[in-house]
Formats: sequence, structure tokens, C-alpha cells
Amino acid sequence: MLLKFVVVLFTFAASEVGLEVDREQVSVDIAPCCVDSTSISTMSLKRSAGTMADSTPDERQRNNNYSVSEAVLDRKSRFAGYYSPSLPARTLQSLPELKPATHRIAAWRVASKQTTLKTSSGPLQLFDVGHDDDGESWAGKRLEKVLEEMGVTGSIVVARWYGGVLLGPVRFQHIETVARNAVRRWQQTWERDGEGDRKRRQVDSASRLEQGDKIVPRDPELEEKERRALVKELQSRDESIVVLRQLLDQKKADTVTAGSPLAASQSSEPTKPLQASPSATSPEYESFPLARLQQLEKARDASIGFLLKQIDKTEAQQGSRK
Repeated sequence: MLLKFVVVLFTFAASEVGLEVDREQVSVDIAPCCVDSTSISTMSLKRSAGTMADSTPDERQRNNNYSVSEAVLDRKSRFAGYYSPSLPARTLQSLPELKPATHRIAAWRVASKQTTLKTSSGPLQLFDVGHDDDGESWAGKRLEKVLEEMGVTGSIVVARWYGGVLLGPVRFQHIETVARNAVRRWQQTWERDGEGDRKRRQVDSASRLEQGDKIVPRDPELEEKERRALVKELQSRDESIVVLRQLLDQKKADTVTAGSPLAASQSSEPTKPLQASPSATSPEYESFPLARLQQLEKARDASIGFLLKQIDKTEAQQGSRK
């Protein structure tokens, strides 16, 4: 009502001095000055929602107290690991982005409420452990083993989106790989030290950490823990590479013999199962420093990625000949 009165008064005054006034334009110009508190509150909420939407994936993961690994893609199947030191496994399994997944394999390892056992070397912490295969038999137990070997507590979930092609034993290697990567991503980015004041960061080859103007040595216990975890991870990736190479050789052989007269008889013969065996030239990772192990981890990732692409390429060639 007040707005209408102001518009009428302004129009009357303008007409007295011979000006032409657009009543609709005057209303639009004056309206923002008359917005009520409810409208202002609504606009503030919209701005807040926009800020949340603009946050990065890492920020959202930090706010929700979990970390996510990089995905592994193999013949249209996709694997991703989710780790949290505090959230229950069911909470991770219920994440919206995991609802379309074919399997949401889970494992957990939390400190037991029971009294710790006392041994000659000191108290022994007990843990409550468990797993959920979610249709992928024996996979949950492997995730339990990952938590134990890495010496962490919490929950881990590995989601798999099935791509329509059976992967065989190599799928378990992918499950363990993304699980370890999720835990390591949490350790490297968000985990705090015992005092809770300093976040763990990746360090340079000299294993030193900058703090203001001072340079102090990194905690040797934390460094050795990370080094041991990398040794096990590299051994696991070496096994994955062996299996993938065998699979690639097998598929290349199938492609070559696909058009030969013996193809029909050979196809009826049972295929020898793929097995990972330690290489005769496998490096002695135990003697390597942390910086060298970190370099080898990147190299192994590149090798696995290359082999997966070659397998996809070979399968595409087989499909084009059918």
C-alpha cells in the first residue's frame, strides 16, 4: 500500500513539472527498497546453498570425514575405495553415489571395549572386526586383511560397478588396490599426529618437514610405518601386473588363432587359470628408502594402466572379427 502511495505521489510531482513517467518502471526501481526480511532470509539461504555446491570433492570428503581413492577401470568394470576412521561401514555403503553400484563390499576394524590383554611386552589391544561381502564372495575378508596390515582402524568400503565382462581373480587385486589407496589418501591428507596439531603431508626425498622458518626431521616412527605399508602395496601390485600380463598374452593368443582351423578344438579345451607368482627379479623392497618406494609406486600404477588399456584394445580387436 505504501509503495503504491509513493508511486502516485512521484508521478503527480513529475506531471506538475511536465515530465512523462513510466509507472511500471518506477515500481520496479522502488521495489528493492521494500523487500521484507523473509525475502532477504530466503536469498541468504540460496547463497549458502550455492556455496556448498561450489565446494570441491576433497572439501566435501573432509567435511564428511572420509576419503575416496582414484577409480580403477578394467574392461568396463569400475572400482573405487572409501575409507573413514570414524564412520560405520553402513554409513559409507549408504552414500548416494554408491547406490547404483553392483557390489558395496565392506570391512571394519575398531578398538574393542573389552579390557586389553596384558603380556610380558605390555598391554595388547583387542579389536572388533567384521566384513560384508555384499555378493562378492571372499572379498570382505580381503578388506579386513588390508585394515590389519596397514595398522588402521575404521571402516572401508569398495564399490564395484560391473561392466558386463567377467574379470576373474584380478578383480580381487583391484579391490585391494583401491582400498589401500583410500586409506593412504586419508593418511597423507587428513590424518593428524598424536597431538592433533599437525596434519601429515607427503615429504621430499630427504624426509624433512618445513615448519615456519625451521626445518625439523620427520617422525621416524610414522615414516617407517608408511614405508612398510608401501612395501606390501608394491608386492601386491607386482602380483597384479603378473596376472594382467598373463591375461594379455592369453587374449593376444586367442586373437591370433581365432581364424585358424584349430580354433574350434582349442576353444573347447579348459583354459589354464591365471596365477600370480613372484618374479625371479622382484626387487628387495624391504631395503629401499621411502622416497624410492614412492617413485616405484607411481611406476607400477603406470604399468597397470598400460596393461589394462592393452587388454581393452585386444578385446576390441576380437569383437571386430566376430
